[in-house]
Amino acid sequence: MAGQLSNRSLVLEAIRTHAPTSRIELAHLTGLTAASITNIVRVLLRDGLVAEVGHSESTGGKRRVLLDINHEARYALGVQFGGGAIAVAISNLWGAVVGRSRSRSGSALDPHASVVRMASAANGLVDSLGIDRSALVGAGVAAPGPLDQARGALGPARNLPGWHGFPLREEFARAAGIPTSIHHDATAAAAGEAWSGAARASESLAMVYMDVGIGAGLILNGLPVGGSSGNAGEFGHTVVTQGGPMCRCGGRGCLEAVAGPHAVESAYEALTGRRQNFAKIGAAALAEEPEALSLLRQSAGAMSTAVLSLANVLDLDQVILAGPGFGDVASLYVESVAARLNSEFASRSSHGVQVGISLNMRDAAAVGASVLALRAHLA
Repeated sequence: MAGQLSNRSLVLEAIRTHAPTSRIELAHLTGLTAASITNIVRVLLRDGLVAEVGHSESTGGKRRVLLDINHEARYALGVQFGGGAIAVAISNLWGAVVGRSRSRSGSALDPHASVVRMASAANGLVDSLGIDRSALVGAGVAAPGPLDQARGALGPARNLPGWHGFPLREEFARAAGIPTSIHHDATAAAAGEAWSGAARASESLAMVYMDVGIGAGLILNGLPVGGSSGNAGEFGHTVVTQGGPMCRCGGRGCLEAVAGPHAVESAYEALTGRRQNFAKIGAAALAEEPEALSLLRQSAGAMSTAVLSLANVLDLDQVILAGPGFGDVASLYVESVAARLNSEFASRSSHGVQVGISLNMRDAAAVGASVLALRAHLA
């Protein structure tokens, strides 16, 4: 379930999204009393999270003091790994990404060695930006689900077979020297897009995130949906073909088994006799090779079926695609999903569903993990 913002976080978010703003305006925006706003703002000023930045224009009465976020007051970093790469992003209090890096890392490496690389990449980016360590409040690590949130560990993941049960949260915190949380990569990607990306105005967002697997991060009424165990969004296990191919989850006909990168690669090899990775198949499709284009259209069609069901259940107003798995062919998926929603979405007479590509396509989960780490600190 989605949590609720504390009054402190509610006020800080209102300042962030409506700055410069006054205490009176904050009371209207949040529904809190003037006395509550006064007390909360006093604490935010004391902690250096907001600053008084001038006065409003006079309307005949006393000019109102305006408030804005002190964006350099706090930072958090996010790390995303999988598919042989490590992405790191650092966000400031306003929600802007102030730095990012991406490096190769064999996902088949021993988990301990991989965590050392992740921590080295994260600390290297912090040092290169000259960020005061006292302002760095936390780290979020985005990983493929399912996750064991109680232990801060990974569950079974197709591309990380040696990581099942590995205490990622504890090990990264020790290696990087910073308090750490772990997050489902799709949920993290959605949170980042809703906080600082193209979906800031969305009330009901699904972020379809594809790496080796497929997830869907959900933002409802501005808050991420985690579910009872923090594993909401295992979208890849939505059944799209009854009696279809066996999935790693034990079911048949799941979206991931029908339309995911591994499924497309297997189908291409069976059709052509040539083994190619998803990126090369995508390049062939863009060059209009018939076999590659046909398989990607089938994959996008299955994705559209699953997204349509999700949109109808949650009354979505926006769908965004993200993740390194889409590569250069994300536009093919956007076209397919948008066409399906335009013609079959149950509530289309009331409103449409905007479909697009993340502003942080390849490192969306890293950006989102940094946002979630910030919000946890500010709660």
